[in-house]
Amino acid sequence: MEVVGYEAKRFVLRFNEGEELYGFKFDVNVLKNNDSEEWVEIFQADDCDGGTEANKLVLSAPLSEVVELLEKMLAFLRR
Repeated sequence: MEVVGYEAKRFVLRFNEGEELYGFKFDVNVLKNNDSEEWVEIFQADDCDGGTEANKLVLSAPLSEVVELLEKMLAFLRR
């Protein structure tokens, strides 16, 4: 797959559980190519604070498969 462009966005989830503060940082990249469907890569950072890069690969799959997975997750959560 030859990447000809991409879009990227960072998502941060923070919440309190009693006295504890938790956070998760995800970088989502949509890779565009000439050959096939767009591809999605989702990375998670070890640390939500500071300038830590999200470098732990969580998911790498075609866009349609990622959308289907997320829709199933939302349906489960909204039950």
